Amino acid sequence: MDQTASAAKPLKWYQGLEKYCWTVLIISALGWLFDTMDQNLFNLVRKTSMEDLLMPKAEREALTGAAKAAFNDDVAFKGGVVTSIFLLGWAAGGFIFGILGDRLGRTKTMIVTILIYAIFTGFSGMVNSWGLYAIARFMTGVGVGGEWAAGAALVAETFPQRSRPMALGFLQALSSVGNMMAACITWGIEGAGIQDVQSWRIVYFVGAVPALLVLWIRR
Repeated sequence: MDQTASAAKPLKWYQGLEKYCWTVLIISALGWLFDTMDQNLFNLVRKTSMEDLLMPKAEREALTGAAKAAFNDDVAFKGGVVTSIFLLGWAAGGFIFGILGDRLGRTKTMIVTILIYAIFTGFSGMVNSWGLYAIARFMTGVGVGGEWAAGAALVAETFPQRSRPMALGFLQALSSVGNMMAACITWGIEGAGIQDVQSWRIVYFVGAVPALLVLWIRR
């Protein structure tokens, strides 16, 4: 009786899984972690980046009164525009790569989307106009939305039904780690005393590191 009861005992969600399942979960979770890190890098440097792109520092410091207030309003408005464009890119990426993932395969789709958001995150730190900044953020959003669609679908398809809810929950939980990493990167760069050399650009260069994930996925 004891042996029968033991044999019938259901496995825990993490038991009896193939190594491939764990590889898929780790890669997808890291992809989503870097997605959320990128989102919050933008939120943390949006104001300073928009200020630098809209007016040189020397001219900004000379502003007073109504002119300064008007400039601050312009920064807030155009920063909101860039944010909206990023979110549009996110929606477009999820839709486009959600469809392409069925044709190209989830793994290839993840490679493409990670490269897109990593490359354009780095490019965000190289632009010299807010228009190019908006384009870079749109394309970053395309990569972010596409990676989430491909990664979540890949995890759902790979894990057995008994393990799927916990695996997807773990995937989503990594987003909070990405948020904290973004804050740590920004804090670390500011703490290093390099605010005077447009440190927001360096933040984006660091944010391009996820491209290295592609080397692992392709193995």
